[in-house]
Amino acid sequence: MPSPGISARWHFAGYLFDAYSVGDQIYLWLLSDDRHLLQVAETFYPVIYVHANTEIYRKVVARLAATGALAAPPRLEKKLLFYENRTIDALRVEIADPGMLLGLKRRLFTLYGRFDIYHSDLDPVSSYLSSRNLYPLAPVKVRTQLSGRSNRLVAIETSGSAYDLEYQLPPLRILKMALQHSHRLGVSAANPLILKIEDRDYTLAERRGEDYIHKLNQIIRTEDPDCIISAYGDQVILPFLYETAQKSGVRLELDRDLAAPISRNIRKKGSSFNTYGSWIYRSASYPLYGRWHIDQHNSFTFKHTDLAGTIELARISRMGVQRLARASTGNALTDMEADVAIRKNYLVPWQKSALENRKTWYELQLYDKGSLIYQPDISKGVVRHNVAQLDFSQMYPTIMHRHNISPETINCPCCRDDASVPRVPETGYHICSKRRGVVSDALAHILSRRRYYKAKLQEPLDEKLRAVYEQRTDSLKWMNVVSFGYLGFRNAKFGKLESHESVTAFGRDKLLKAIQLAERHGFELVHAITDCIFIAKPNESNFSAEEINRLCAEIYRETDVEMSTEGIYSWALFLPSRTDSRMPVANRYMGRFQTGKFKLRGIAVRRKDMPQYITDFQRELLVLIKDCLTAADVAAMYGPAKQLYEERIAELTAQKVSWRLLLLRRTASHELEDYQVMNGTSLSMHSLQAAGMHIAPGEKVRYFVVQQNHRDLSRRYMAEEIAEQRRSEYLHYDAAYYVKLLFESFAEIFAPFISQKILSPTESLQPEIFDLNPKS
Repeated sequence: MPSPGISARWHFAGYLFDAYSVGDQIYLWLLSDDRHLLQVAETFYPVIYVHANTEIYRKVVARLAATGALAAPPRLEKKLLFYENRTIDALRVEIADPGMLLGLKRRLFTLYGRFDIYHSDLDPVSSYLSSRNLYPLAPVKVRTQLSGRSNRLVAIETSGSAYDLEYQLPPLRILKMALQHSHRLGVSAANPLILKIEDRDYTLAERRGEDYIHKLNQIIRTEDPDCIISAYGDQVILPFLYETAQKSGVRLELDRDLAAPISRNIRKKGSSFNTYGSWIYRSASYPLYGRWHIDQHNSFTFKHTDLAGTIELARISRMGVQRLARASTGNALTDMEADVAIRKNYLVPWQKSALENRKTWYELQLYDKGSLIYQPDISKGVVRHNVAQLDFSQMYPTIMHRHNISPETINCPCCRDDASVPRVPETGYHICSKRRGVVSDALAHILSRRRYYKAKLQEPLDEKLRAVYEQRTDSLKWMNVVSFGYLGFRNAKFGKLESHESVTAFGRDKLLKAIQLAERHGFELVHAITDCIFIAKPNESNFSAEEINRLCAEIYRETDVEMSTEGIYSWALFLPSRTDSRMPVANRYMGRFQTGKFKLRGIAVRRKDMPQYITDFQRELLVLIKDCLTAADVAAMYGPAKQLYEERIAELTAQKVSWRLLLLRRTASHELEDYQVMNGTSLSMHSLQAAGMHIAPGEKVRYFVVQQNHRDLSRRYMAEEIAEQRRSEYLHYDAAYYVKLLFESFAEIFAPFISQKILSPTESLQPEIFDLNPKS
C-alpha cells in the first residue's frame, strides 16, 4: 500500500539520505519528513571505456571475459578526447562488480600498456547518482517491489535539482561522541566515552566488553540518530568499539543496515603524506551504512564549514556526505568537473595526462611568477589612518570562468594557428575559442551560488538561517580556493601547469590595472596583495562612498572582475618583520574598520600554535581598543593595557594558571627517529612513545614548557597526555617562557602606539620602550 499522501504510482516520498555500493548492488536509504525510513536496492554496473587498435580490443575483451568482469557485451561508442577535442571510437565496457575496478585497471595497464583506459577511477556511487540525475539529500519518490527480504527499486524520481539554491532538508537527529580526555589515552574508566543528543548525556565507562556494547546498542536504538559527529571517531573510538564487539561476540549496531553483506577491517593506523612542504595525517575511515558518521578531526570540510557546508558540497558534487567529509575539497571539485566532462561526452582520464610543456630558463622566469604583491608602504610610519581596502570578488575563479581557462583550453591544438583567439598576458598562451572549458563551466555555478548566498546574508535573517547561509558560503569559498591550486597540482585529473600560470598572469594584470586606476584618481597605494589593494589619500582624510564606488566601478569596467569595498579602516597597523623593523611584511597587519570590527592577520590571536592564555590576553587588549578611532586613542589605552598585562604576569609568576591554557600546538614533521634536533615537539613525542603512544608525521602534538633550559631533556616539556595522567589542574611550568610570549603579544599591538606617536621604520621594537621587563 502506498504511504499516506503518496499516489498509487509511488510507494514512498522522502530524501535520499544515504547511498553505498556492496558488490553490484547500490543501496539507497530514504528519510521522510516525519522520520520514516526506507531502504531500497538496485543492481548497477559501472562503465569504463578503452581506446586501442582492433587487435588490442580483442585481447582486452578476452581477458575481461576470462576474469568474469563483463556484465554485458562491449560495444563501440563515439566519444571526445578531453585534450585533443577529437571524436574517436571507444569500447564501452560494463563491469560486473565495482570492487574489481582497481585491480582490473592495474592488470590491464600492466599487461598491455598500449591502450588508454577512461572512467575507471570514478566512484561507483557518484556514477550511479549522476546516471540517475540524483544527488545526496535529493527529494525523491520511489516505486518498489518486494523481492525476498529486500525492497527492489522499480522507479525513482526527483522533484529537485542539485543546482537549486534554496532547498529543504529532512529533520536530522545528531548525536555527538567524544572521549572525556585526550584520544591518545584510549577508552577506559578514567577516559570514558561521552554521548550527547539534544539535552541528554550518556557516559560509557569501560567495563566488560559485552556489557559495554549492549549499553551502547541500547542508546543507539533508543535515540536512533541520523548522524554521529565524533571527535577522533575514525582514529580511536570506532576501532575500539568494533574490536570490542568482535572480541565479545556482540554485534555493534551503529549501522542501520544489518542485512547487507558488509565487512570491515579494523584499522587503527592512518597515513601520512607530504604536500607542498606540509605533512598531513589522515586517519583510517569508518563510515556507517544507513547512518552518517563524521569525524570532525578527520574532515577538513566539516571543520571549516560545519554540517550545512558539508551537505552543500555533497549535493553539488554528487558525493555522499560521509565520503565528502573525509575527502579534500579538491576531490569534490574533481567530481564536479568529471560530471561536467561526462555530460559533454568527454572521456575522463584515470590519471593526469597533460604534462608541462618544455620551457627555457628565460621562459620559466617569465611565465611562472605567481601572484603580485606590493609590500606595505611604511615610509610614513607603520600606522596609517583612513585606509580603504578594496577586494576583487572571487578573483581567480572569476578569471578562470570569464577567460575560459581550463586545462584543455590553454594552448589547445584546434586554435594553434588562429591569430585571432584570445591570448594570456605576458605568456602569449592562446585560449580556445571553439569550446568552453570543463573547469570554467564547473566554476560558473559555484560562483553564482556563492554570490547568491552572500547577497542573502545582507538581508535580515534569524540566527539559525544566517548560520546555514554562512556555512554554505564558506564551503563554496574553499571550493573556489582549491579550484586555482588544482590547476597546477601534480596529481589533479583536470590540471595543467600552463593553465595555472595563465590565471596568475591575468591576476597580475588586473591587480596592476586596479593600482594604476587608484593612483590616477589621486590615491596612494599603501599595500597590495594578490586580489586586494589598500589605498589612502595623501593627507589621510576620509573617503566618501561616492568616490570609492566610482573607483570600484571603473576597475570593474577595466578588468571584468567585480571589485568592492572590504571596509575603511579608522586606523591600520602594518607590522614590520620581527627580525628587522625596517622591513614590512605582507601578511602581518591589523586594523579597525569604521564599523568597529577588527581585521587581524598574522598576529598571536590568529595563530593556532599559540597557547590559549596568550590569545585570550590579546583578545582582551583588542576589547580595550575596539572604540579607538585614532592612533592617539589607542595610545591613551596604554595604562589600562599595561595594568592588564601586569595582572597576567602576576598570575603566571605565581603559578596560578592551569597548564591546559598554556599548551603549545605543533605538527609532527618527521617520525621520531628522524628528528635531528631535540626540540619541544620531538621531546614530547619521545615521552608519548615511551608511554605507548606513537605519533605519526602530520599529527598534532600539544605540550607545555616545564623548564626550557633544564639539564635533563625529559624535564623540559610535558605532553598533554602525560599531564592528563597526573590528574591535576595545576602543574609547574616555566613562567619566564610564558611571560616572554605575553610580552610579545602585548608589544605586537601596543608598541607602535606608545607615547601617542607612531614609530618610524628606523625605530626598534624593544622591551625598553615599555619598561615592562618583569623583575623575575
